[in-house]
Amino acid sequence: MTYDKRFRERAIAFKEGGATFKQLKVVLGINRKTYTAWVKLLRETGPVIPEYVFRSRRRKINKETLRKAVEKKA
Repeated sequence: MTYDKRFRERAIAFKEGGATFKQLKVVLGINRKTYTAWVKLLRETGPVIPEYVFRSRRRKINKETLRKAVEKKA
């Protein structure tokens, strides 16, 4: 499940305001692991929403090997 930026910020403020992890779970339905991941993200990058990073998929065969195989077959 994806939480929006405002919800994440409110959850962090709620916990930093003195709430326990149990209260965080009951009131907002947030797990301790989720909360700590958000705080870590906030401290390391600034925003509580990760930026999208484009990653190309790993190819099973490299282009040069494929080109040589096609030329050899033709």
